[in-house]
Amino acid sequence: IMGEIHDGNTTGQPVLRHRKPTLPVVVAAVPATSDDFDSRSLGPQWQWHANHQDGWHSLSARAGWLRLFGQHSPALALERVPNLLLQKLPAREFAVATRLDFVGLPPGAEAGLVIMGRRHAALAVRQTESGPQLVLRQDGDRPLGTLTTGCAVLRLQLEQGGSCTFGGSAEGARPVIVDTPFAAQAGVWIGAKVGLYALGGGHADFDYFRFFRLD
Repeated sequence: IMGEIHDGNTTGQPVLRHRKPTLPVVVAAVPATSDDFDSRSLGPQWQWHANHQDGWHSLSARAGWLRLFGQHSPALALERVPNLLLQKLPAREFAVATRLDFVGLPPGAEAGLVIMGRRHAALAVRQTESGPQLVLRQDGDRPLGTLTTGCAVLRLQLEQGGSCTFGGSAEGARPVIVDTPFAAQAGVWIGAKVGLYALGGGHADFDYFRFFRLD
């Protein structure tokens, strides 16, 4: 029924171009991406890595913040973690930043910024017995330094072709730029996604998740 009828056929054939239907005039819009977590529910741009549970997050425990409750996972293996809160990549190149309050993480727990696909990488704050550490999770764990405050800003820059660079710092401190690029890849059933996570107990609070254009 759909499509154009050719040569007496009774079924429609797909077309590459077609007249635009007459519709009401509306304001041009794009899907939501950045989030300041000031709504009562997560926006439709967010997707969990697997079937979610309501107890994984809260937008009311701390007004204006997203609280992720650190779920337990064997060996903290991110590729098998369902409670990753992710978004599809909004552009071929962009930067994204998040502000993380990690005071609620107990020793052994971590929270951070992740890019997920067939391969994945993350920049996280991990709570240890000697204090919080900034850790790069890329082909193994790489400690980047000890943090001295309760908040950190984590950043990711993705360039044309999927090359990613992480950076992060304690608030007010000089940022640490990771000098090992990571090549983003699509997942088994999904494209590459970027987002947030918390593992190992306790909770982590995120103030915002903001995308920026690369000039």
